[in-house]
Amino acid sequence: MHIYSVNDPEFKSYGNVWDNVPSELTSPVLEALSATPIPEGSKYVASAPELEGVKDADKLGFLMFGGRPFQLGWCNGHNTKLNCLEYHRDSEFNLGTEDFVLLVAHRWEIEDGKLDTACVKAFRVPAGTVVEVFNTTLHYTPCIVDDGGFQVMVALCSLGLDPLTDERFIKNGNTVVDALMSFYDEKVGGFRHVNESTSDGYDATVNQMSTEQAYYALAFFYKSVPNKAALTKAAKVGSGKLKVTWKKAAINTDYVTKLSGKRAAVSGYQIVCATDEKFSKNVVKTTVSGESLSKTVTGLKKGKTYYVKVRAYKTVNGKKIYGQYSSVKTQKV
Repeated sequence: MHIYSVNDPEFKSYGNVWDNVPSELTSPVLEALSATPIPEGSKYVASAPELEGVKDADKLGFLMFGGRPFQLGWCNGHNTKLNCLEYHRDSEFNLGTEDFVLLVAHRWEIEDGKLDTACVKAFRVPAGTVVEVFNTTLHYTPCIVDDGGFQVMVALCSLGLDPLTDERFIKNGNTVVDALMSFYDEKVGGFRHVNESTSDGYDATVNQMSTEQAYYALAFFYKSVPNKAALTKAAKVGSGKLKVTWKKAAINTDYVTKLSGKRAAVSGYQIVCATDEKFSKNVVKTTVSGESLSKTVTGLKKGKTYYVKVRAYKTVNGKKIYGQYSSVKTQKV
């Protein structure tokens, strides 16, 4: 396979080389990236605090995404082959500590759900160069240039959507996470690509690639999403006042079985009160810290019956990611 440079004209339909990014924006990221591990295989971390917390990371993100929420992660390793291809709904940006190779193809080269791998081209990316990979470009794990491996920043938009509650991710009452878990085999402890074997060669068996992809998705999702909150009591404590009490919530870090008891702390709780069961009338919302297990809500309408619910949240990159609401309790004030 011929290896082009991203500076060659052949790359123009796959992406763009950002050769005018100030070094004061890329140098802190490269320094932090150089301290990340390089596994023998490959590893992808979608959102890495060690990159997102460097000086002027917000300015670099603004330059790439124009003010939209973003995440900085990394993909490191010693990959040498084409093992998969994917695409995103928006551009991806890469930046490497050393030279690396991108294997890419066009989305429009997919025919009847299949891609001829002869369409895939290889492009070498120089160290320290910011490269944009278009949303019409199929790509996946970078490949090494030498035995030292690669360390590559992966920057993507981060919309802050909750697939457990956003209606765009729910079908027939099942979330996208429910759909993913339908491919899990409890006996084997892994994931399948399909649940029924197909005539064109896809077997309904657990394999390493689908298992790794599923665990990466679950790990990134569940590291931030709190468990469903448990509301224990809503009691009148004065005129127009309710004392709301709940049990401590947490984030379960055992992504699949949820049996290990490994848990992480939440950032806080949101309490919502309203005078109708749809929570659309006389709505009062308040938040408390993650250490609090009760809150006295004031300013409620005297003599009214209020519906009350609570949910936990985790703050990630300045955005609140909410867990599911508790069951609802009612109380007249």
